[in-house]
Amino acid sequence: MAKKRIPKMDSDKSMYELFTGEKESKTAESKESFADLLAEEPFTPPPEKESGSNKRTKNIGEVLKNYPAPQKTLDLHGMTQEQAVQQIGWFIQNGRTSRLMTLKIIAGKGLHSRGGKAVLPDLLEHELRLLKQGESVLAFRWDKGNKKSGIIIVYLTDGVIS
Repeated sequence: MAKKRIPKMDSDKSMYELFTGEKESKTAESKESFADLLAEEPFTPPPEKESGSNKRTKNIGEVLKNYPAPQKTLDLHGMTQEQAVQQIGWFIQNGRTSRLMTLKIIAGKGLHSRGGKAVLPDLLEHELRLLKQGESVLAFRWDKGNKKSGIIIVYLTDGVIS
């Protein structure tokens, strides 16, 4: 099979002629310069639509209804506070980079913690508040509305970390 080569453009041919094989008709209109055309009618952008009365803004509850069930889970059981902070940051960043919308983080109830007091749920909530201020996290809520559940659902913003 013979390869077709891209034809060379001679200085006396137009792009139209090169690609269609037909001679371009030179009329008086086609000889006008682009600058002349611009000078005739200045461009006026269309008026912007009014924002306000006709456009209703959604509240956070309506927005979160469109989010899917958790798409990925991180389990913090057995981690130290330092390990948990590192894993939470990585998990959120990875979720945003992967364009995930909803994540689940299991902090646990603290049943196996020294002293019987859960440390990770408070730490997790603190870290998510910081990430929310940094606009990585849109919202978060404890599963079943109870911190004692040990599971938090995280809703990510739709922006991607560069």
